[in-house]
Amino acid sequence: MLCCFAKRRDTTGSRRARGTCRDDDAAMTMTTTSDLARLFFENHPDPMGIFDVETDTLIDANAAAARAYGYSLEELRGLPIARLRVSREPERAEAGAEETFHAVHRRKDGSTFHVYVRTYATDINGRRCLIAIARDVTEERRQERLARHLTRINSIAGRMARLGGWTVSPEGEVVWTPEAAEVFGFTAETMPDLASGFDRVVPQHRARISEAFRRCLTQGIGFDTVCQIDTPTRGRIWVHIIGEVERDADGRILHCLGASQDVTELFTAREESARRGEQLFAVINSLADPFCILDTTGRLSFCNQAATELIARPPETVTGAYFWDICPFPGEAIATHSARNAVRERRAVSVELHHPGLQRWYRFNLYPTGYGMLLHLNDITDQRAKEEQTRLLRTAVDRANDFVFILSRDFDAASGGRKVLYANQTYLTATGFSPEEVIGKTPLALYDQRNDPALIEQIQQAAARDEAVRCDLWMRRKDGGEILVETDASIIRTAEGEVASWLVILRPVSEQRRVEAQLRLNTERLRLISRATSDVIWDYDVAQGRIWWNENLRTLLGYDPATFDPSVEGWANIVVAEDRERVRAAFDAALAGSDPVFRADYRLKRADGSIAHILDRGFVLRDEAGRATRAIGSMVDVSQQRELDEQLRQAQKLEAVGQLTGGLAHDFNNLLTVILGNAEAMTQIASDDPDLNILAQMTMKAAERGAELTNRLLAFGRRQTLAPRDLDSNLLVQGMAALLRRTLPETVEIELHATAPVWPARVDPGQLEVALLNLALNARDAMPSGGKLTIGTANITLDSPIGEQADGIAPGQYVAVSVTDTGTGMTREVRQRAFDPFFTTKEVGKGSGLGLSMVYGFARQSGGAVTIDTALGHGTTVTLYLPRAPGEVVAAPRPRALPEAPTGTETVLVVEDDALVRNHVCALLRGLGYTVLTAADGREALRLIQCDTPIDLLFTDIVMPGGVDGNALAELARELRPDLRLLFTTGYAEDRPIGGGDGRRPARVVQKPYRRAELAAKIRAALDAPVPAMA
Repeated sequence: MLCCFAKRRDTTGSRRARGTCRDDDAAMTMTTTSDLARLFFENHPDPMGIFDVETDTLIDANAAAARAYGYSLEELRGLPIARLRVSREPERAEAGAEETFHAVHRRKDGSTFHVYVRTYATDINGRRCLIAIARDVTEERRQERLARHLTRINSIAGRMARLGGWTVSPEGEVVWTPEAAEVFGFTAETMPDLASGFDRVVPQHRARISEAFRRCLTQGIGFDTVCQIDTPTRGRIWVHIIGEVERDADGRILHCLGASQDVTELFTAREESARRGEQLFAVINSLADPFCILDTTGRLSFCNQAATELIARPPETVTGAYFWDICPFPGEAIATHSARNAVRERRAVSVELHHPGLQRWYRFNLYPTGYGMLLHLNDITDQRAKEEQTRLLRTAVDRANDFVFILSRDFDAASGGRKVLYANQTYLTATGFSPEEVIGKTPLALYDQRNDPALIEQIQQAAARDEAVRCDLWMRRKDGGEILVETDASIIRTAEGEVASWLVILRPVSEQRRVEAQLRLNTERLRLISRATSDVIWDYDVAQGRIWWNENLRTLLGYDPATFDPSVEGWANIVVAEDRERVRAAFDAALAGSDPVFRADYRLKRADGSIAHILDRGFVLRDEAGRATRAIGSMVDVSQQRELDEQLRQAQKLEAVGQLTGGLAHDFNNLLTVILGNAEAMTQIASDDPDLNILAQMTMKAAERGAELTNRLLAFGRRQTLAPRDLDSNLLVQGMAALLRRTLPETVEIELHATAPVWPARVDPGQLEVALLNLALNARDAMPSGGKLTIGTANITLDSPIGEQADGIAPGQYVAVSVTDTGTGMTREVRQRAFDPFFTTKEVGKGSGLGLSMVYGFARQSGGAVTIDTALGHGTTVTLYLPRAPGEVVAAPRPRALPEAPTGTETVLVVEDDALVRNHVCALLRGLGYTVLTAADGREALRLIQCDTPIDLLFTDIVMPGGVDGNALAELARELRPDLRLLFTTGYAEDRPIGGGDGRRPARVVQKPYRRAELAAKIRAALDAPVPAMA
């Protein structure tokens, strides 16, 4: 054979020759030894190889080797053995020896497998070689390892379970496993026989166990039983023994084989379980919660005492009954329905039920068990109450205006804070975040970037030290907005004082801070306003019932705000008694009503006892319920304003009366014109009749007295025609001294106080003399027992309106002429009516009541004013304020004597609306030789002027009806006839230019009533005057 393998190393050509030889004569080749050896080598099912011992390389290998190792035959030839071998045992023997061993070989792909190798040493052509046959034993080795593992596992399991096996032959031979021997207390060295084993069984169980083995070995009846045995080491134990027979092919019993297990612990556990079951039963029966056990059909097999009491039936009637037939919840169909479904479907169910009789809530719990269902009725009344409280609390927290966080107990250094465990709905709604976006985050992640980093660092440090935190922070909204919050973080502790979590309340204060800032601004404004204004500012706190006053309480009323009674009564006590009830009622009504404004006009007593007229106005602030919380207002001292208002009312009254009296005087002057003219004509006609002449003279005197009376009315109504000029008041007063001394009694001392130099005054001197004379006469009447009359002059510059009767006179420069007496003075009421026409305190027939009225009208018509300063029992001073003249004093022109009733032949157009006056004037003018045309109003006169009839003079009344008065008629007439001369007449003069008089064309006026000579002179002067040029 070895030769055969050696010959296989011939050249390729030899192999081809042999192949060819085989093809030619196969039968002969197969008979040779070498061919048989080669056939054996190449077709052997196991891998075979020949390798050189010296070079440790393969010389040749068969096809099985190529398949097993994954190489081709060409790759195997010359391959080092180290490429194939991973490990082997034992070491290789000397050459020439046969050797077997196990090894681990490697395939071409790197995988390994186990082989059983047998080698034969040989010598081939002087080379030491080995022929090796390698059988793959990978699966055999795996099975061997598995068997060893199973044996070991069984041994471990037997020791753990104290379980061992044995066999007993019919002859009584016993084979014990070590574990079985150990259960019976035998050692492995002393394997006992069957009798020794029976001896260990306790006497009361020995016969039963012996009989079981006999029947098994003789009758083939297996057994499964337990007994107690006595062991030398563990004492008496319980053993579970199982035995079965094994028969041969013919059914004969070969032996009894079985197992024995120490079940002492199981039996002990059962006993303990039974004991505990009894204890559990006692415990369950004593529990306050009802417990029941239902079998698989829903019948009650057990109820504890609480369940029996709840069902309210005797225990003997409960056991065996269906639960839904005796359900302790009347009217609760859900209980019976749930129980039926749970029993039928063998599933757990839990519902909450109410017991109306007990007014308690129970949780109805059914649990499936191996033997049926366990019913537990848990009283959850208190739990539901707590849950309801929790729900209400959570609802309240979710609806609170503040944001609420609950943070984790532990500080997370990685995230730099504690994590949010809860955020209320208010926060989520305000910021737009969902719970998933907030829970688990730290508040730092929710802060806005505009927060001061130093503040954030302080918060983190305080939180790390478990210190409470309070500050303002900016929180961010999901939409990018920001909310300013007042943060208050505090620790929630357990009952033991341990930190449980953190409560963070974040109060949105954006609006509050804005309001606070506005409040500070308003407070500062109020402080500045209270300092800047002259009003008394007050602030009433309704809850405290206190009034705050600013410093002007001292300035206006003389009370110190620091010591003044701050109560409402303190304020009410200084209200004048007559006004107190009305004002207090108005204040209380404003607080109680819905009107936010309080207004009152009343009088207060100053600290010095004087009276201040107050205008009080306040605003009431209310809460959401409409209740008054504060009232803020101011007091204005309107004493001077009320006096001025009184003066204005007085002036308006006098103005109205003046208009009335002026109109009456106009009408009287028209009548007096006719009367006086006719009386004058009668004196001329009856010059030879003394009696008739006396009557005519009496008529003229009466008419002149009537004219004087109408002049006084015109003076009061400021309707008289004045001839003002610039005069020296001192000279006029000095010139009246002699007249006053003749007029006043000797008991009245006259004293003149003249300011030198005095400014010139623009006034009618005649009317000023009449005014001073009237004032002197009034002073005389006020000093019936005598006294002192002082007339003085002074230069006055006014920066503001003056006196009680100033009547709104504009500031400026005035000449003051005052008349002072030391008489009885006037009361307040008399002084207020002193200028009223026809008002007098004198006896009937001793005064007309027009003296002061005339003075008042004259002063106002002259552009000045008059004031009265008086006190009852201390005399009176009446001061005339006359406007200062812009120029120097001009001497008055000398009056020129007029010729007696000049006549003429010119044509005069008489325009007069009063028929009596018109007829009287026409008769006078015709008597003087003039041609007279007449018109009753301005429109009729215009029609005559538009005709071709020659007219030399237009003699017209000023005040006429029909829309065209004397002034308008004069303007239109001059446009139609530029050479027409003008002459006006009036019963009073309006405060407007007459006939277009502007300084270049002075108007001529005849004051009614007038005499024939005066009218003739005025007519002649107007006709003889040159015609003024048109403007």
